[in-house]
Amino acid sequence: MNTISMNTVQKMFETVLRTYNEDYYALLKRAGAGDYNCLTTSFRILKDVYDLIEMMKSIFQVQPIEEYYSLNFDQDLSLLDNFLLTKDEIINIKGFLRYVRAAYDLEFHQVLLRPMPARCPTYRGKPDDEPELMDEGQVKGGRNT
Repeated sequence: MNTISMNTVQKMFETVLRTYNEDYYALLKRAGAGDYNCLTTSFRILKDVYDLIEMMKSIFQVQPIEEYYSLNFDQDLSLLDNFLLTKDEIINIKGFLRYVRAAYDLEFHQVLLRPMPARCPTYRGKPDDEPELMDEGQVKGGRNT
C-alpha cells in the first residue's frame, strides 16, 4: 500500500489554499465590479473548497502557511478590509449582499448552506432592481445568483 508523505500532503494543502485565496479575491472583485452573474453559485462552489481546507487541516493535521478567509463576510464586513478594495467596490459588494437577501429571503452565509440550483439565471435589469423569484434558484429582474 502506498503512503503519502506529510511533505506531499502539506504541498497539496498549500496549493488548495493558494487557489482558494485567488478565487476568493476574484469573486470579491466580480461582486465589487457589480457583476453578479452566477455569483452565489460561484461562492457556493468556493465554499466546497473551504470545507476541503478545513477537512485537510483536521484529518492530516496540516497547518496553513498563509491566512485564508471565511465566506461569512456578510456577518463581519470588516473582513473586506483585508483586501485592496475601493469604496465603490465595497458599495457594490454590499449591493450584492442586499440582492442575495432580496432574492432568497436569506442572508448570504445562509444561502451558501443550501443545495445549489441546476442552473443560474441571467441578469435582466439594473443593479438595484428588486428581484422577483421565479422557480428555485432563479431570479427575474436582477442579477444572476
